[in-house]
Amino acid sequence: MAEETWRYIDKTTDAKPEANRTGDYDLGLAREIYAKAQAKGVDPKIAVSIAMVESNLGKKWPSNPMQLRERTQQTIAAGMDPVEKNYQAAMVKAVGPDGKIAPEVHAKLKEDYEKNLTKVHRSANIDAALDHFKQVQGYAKAAGFTDPVKLTQAYNGLGTINASPEKPYYGRTAPINMAKDPVYGRLVHETIQGLPPDEVLSPETVKPMGTKVKEAGEFLKGLMVSSKPKDMNIIGKVGYY
Repeated sequence: MAEETWRYIDKTTDAKPEANRTGDYDLGLAREIYAKAQAKGVDPKIAVSIAMVESNLGKKWPSNPMQLRERTQQTIAAGMDPVEKNYQAAMVKAVGPDGKIAPEVHAKLKEDYEKNLTKVHRSANIDAALDHFKQVQGYAKAAGFTDPVKLTQAYNGLGTINASPEKPYYGRTAPINMAKDPVYGRLVHETIQGLPPDEVLSPETVKPMGTKVKEAGEFLKGLMVSSKPKDMNIIGKVGYY
């Protein structure tokens, strides 16, 4: 089944000059981050936007889309990783009577292993990143920060970045006090403008106004169509308000 995508048009003003993010993006990953953020009490749109800024929504780092360095692949250890265990067990079962694994079977097992590895560790990394974000936002609030952009900046840090002409940072060539000039937080909030609406990111839990009215209309239409005149079917055409 083909991956479901949406088209993002980059309209940010504070991005790195070489980092225009216009393109097609994985809607399934955006929904995964959105749902996890909602469950943890983190603003889900900001969470998805952070993943866009950090990794182009997983295009750069598929298993670590929010780019939390401390957690990256840390659960992979010899004999301990569940995906690794399942892969090794499948390899043993695939051995034929001649003591070998058919090349096409081996290739398929390896392909599945790599997909599962990314998926399992991606989920763990997203959870860890969201927990970290919630924690540092709490620290920032305790320190007296209230501006939403600066609270988002906390994910990237509120200290000073020693940008220079030799090592620019988000287009800046002089040191940046991120607590006063939250260039990262501002970029994250600008990026939100290009994200899909909430009802697309969370179709199972966030429905647009009028959805229930439409569903009720379709239900009533079904009940009435066999016993009422044809012109009464108009009740089934109630739409979104």
